[in-house]
Amino acid sequence: MIHSPRVSGTFSGTLLGLVKPTPQPLPPSCVRACFKRRMSHAVTAIGSLLPLLLAFLLPAAFFLGGILSPLKAQGFETKLTASDGATNDEFGSSVSIDGDRAIIGAPGDDPCGSAYVFQWNGTAWVEEAKLTASDGAAGDQFGCSVSINGDRAVIGAYYDDDKGDRSGSAYVFKWDGTAWVEEAKLTASDGAATDCFGGFVSISGDRAVIGARFDDDNGLSSGSAYVYRWDGAAWVEEAKLTASDGAAGDQFGCS
Repeated sequence: MIHSPRVSGTFSGTLLGLVKPTPQPLPPSCVRACFKRRMSHAVTAIGSLLPLLLAFLLPAAFFLGGILSPLKAQGFETKLTASDGATNDEFGSSVSIDGDRAIIGAPGDDPCGSAYVFQWNGTAWVEEAKLTASDGAAGDQFGCSVSINGDRAVIGAYYDDDKGDRSGSAYVFKWDGTAWVEEAKLTASDGAATDCFGGFVSISGDRAVIGARFDDDNGLSSGSAYVYRWDGAAWVEEAKLTASDGAAGDQFGCS
C-alpha cells in the first residue's frame, strides 16, 4: 500500500489542485522502471501518492488529496469523496481495494478518525458505510492504515493509548450481510508507549498482520510486526515478527 504524503496547509481530502507545468516526456524505459519500483511496494491499492507521481511523468493535470482512482488505460475511473467530508479529515491517507469494495481512511476526521467503505454497484462507486471505533478517543488516528479482503476489513489507530501513549491498536470489521460490524480490537500482547502498533495493517483470509514500526526489541525504533489468526471464534495473536539482523532505527513493520 502506498500512503499519501502530507500536504502543508489546510485541506479536507476533497481537492487540492496540482497541475504539472510543461511536462518533459521521458523515455518509455524510464517510465516503466519508475512504475516497477513504485508498484513493488503496492499491496492492495493505489493511494493518492500515485497521481502525484504520474503528474511528473505524464503530460496531464492531476489532483491530490483524498482521491482513490482505479486506473484505466485512458484515465481515471472515478473520484471518491466522503459524504460528510470536512476540513483536515485527511480522507485518502490510506486506501485498499478488493473486488468490488474499497476502503478509504480519514484519520483526521474529528474526533478520533474514521474509514469509509465504497462498493461498486455495477454502475458507480457508492458509499456503503462509515466506520468508527467503538471506543475511539480524540487523536487516536483511526484510519491511518486500512486493508480490506472479502467480508473483513482491518483499520489501524496507531495513536491509541490502551498500553501507553501512542501504543496503538487495530480494529477488525466484518460484513454480516447487512452492515459492517466491529468484530475485534487488536493490541500487541507486549505493547508499550510509542510503539505505534497499527501504523500498517494488512488482512488476507483468516490472517492479519499489524506493524509496530517504533517497537524497541532490537534497539530504539527497530520495529516489529504481529500476525493474528481468526480461530473461528476470536482473533488470536499467532506470532511476533522481528528482523534477524534488526537494529535501532530500522522501523521494521512500516509497510
